[in-house]
Amino acid sequence: MRLELEVTRHKTEKRSDYPQSSISTLVKWLTEGLWGTNKSLSGELVDQDTALKFSAVFSCVRVLGETMASIPKHVYRTDGDNKYVNPDHPIYNLIHSEPNELMTAFTFYETLMAHVTLWGNAYAEIIRSKMIPEELKIIHPGLVTPVLYKNGTLKYSIKVSNKGEKVRWIESMNMLHIPGLSFDGILGKSPLDIAADSIGLGLAMQRFGSEFFKNGASLTGVFEHPGKLSDKAYKHLTESLKQKATGQGERHGIQILEEGMKYAQMSIPPDSAQFIQSRNFQVNEIARIFRVPPHMIADLERSTNNNIEHQGIEFVTYTMLPWCIRFEQEMNRKLFKESEKGKAFIKCNLGGLLRGDAKSRAEYFRIMNNMGVYSINDILALEDMNKIGPDGDKRLVPANMMPLEDIKNPNEAPQNEPAI
Repeated sequence: MRLELEVTRHKTEKRSDYPQSSISTLVKWLTEGLWGTNKSLSGELVDQDTALKFSAVFSCVRVLGETMASIPKHVYRTDGDNKYVNPDHPIYNLIHSEPNELMTAFTFYETLMAHVTLWGNAYAEIIRSKMIPEELKIIHPGLVTPVLYKNGTLKYSIKVSNKGEKVRWIESMNMLHIPGLSFDGILGKSPLDIAADSIGLGLAMQRFGSEFFKNGASLTGVFEHPGKLSDKAYKHLTESLKQKATGQGERHGIQILEEGMKYAQMSIPPDSAQFIQSRNFQVNEIARIFRVPPHMIADLERSTNNNIEHQGIEFVTYTMLPWCIRFEQEMNRKLFKESEKGKAFIKCNLGGLLRGDAKSRAEYFRIMNNMGVYSINDILALEDMNKIGPDGDKRLVPANMMPLEDIKNPNEAPQNEPAI
């Protein structure tokens, strides 16, 4: 994918009229076409398909996708300082339940999140009827090229054929575009581009482990013969040793070396290379890149019952909240009419992820109820339970509380009593 800062197709245009970034894009395209993309220092090719073969990457993408899809998303309306869920709004079902005829809302948000975490960008076309959004259709990031014109207009070029240059164009207002970390404010950077070496190292160690056990967990080395072998003897000895070392059922057998032959080990044993420790470190490295707590991808080495809950809260606060804001702001910007903005909005409800255990929730609800912040019906709604009727809407406060200004200075005598 690339971002072209200017696209003009007039025949009279001079070569010098193109910005430098277009030339850089051409050089990058030629380089990638000739030598491949995302070749890591370990020699492993890192792209969206190969990266998912590293279990830590797959787990992080899955955790982020499923978490984003699990967060309820509602359309709200404002009434003064208050806000209310508005299930009657024309786009409520689109956001909350069924964005298009092919998928549920869960699948829709999970797919968008997978795209943005792997490609750095997620796209969904807004299909309108009489200016009202009626469908949101996901477009694969590999088919989309954002194009920014000199006059500030942003459009999206969508490749519709593998042959030739057949494309179609979508106006910015009709495209939901969720970018990740960006350096130009338009096109997000793929974590796989930035962290190709870290992911490639993990893939390389995974490949080494597979090949090591494929060869019967045997180390490579050389057999030293004290004399000079004829071609026939050399061939016979090689086949014999190979059969003993790699033959089915023979890999762990005993080999007897004749005629003063000696075996010299050439490779480094996995324990000497700290293979297990290195693999564990790479799991933490990938978790760091995607900002996912290690315990959420089944790495419990440094997790305890005391800190897992706090790590979960930090995951919601520092990982999912920024992603939710990205989704909210883009949808609020493009799915509502100008006349609705400020009066209607989409909000992700993160409260469900912060509920904690039953005892902590009970204590929290008790405090909020005593302060008059929550009514009984409010608490029941947060716990997905049925309300108890109008009486449950009453907000209660302790009777022994009074305004601060009504409290008299204890050193001052009451006015209706004589001082002693």
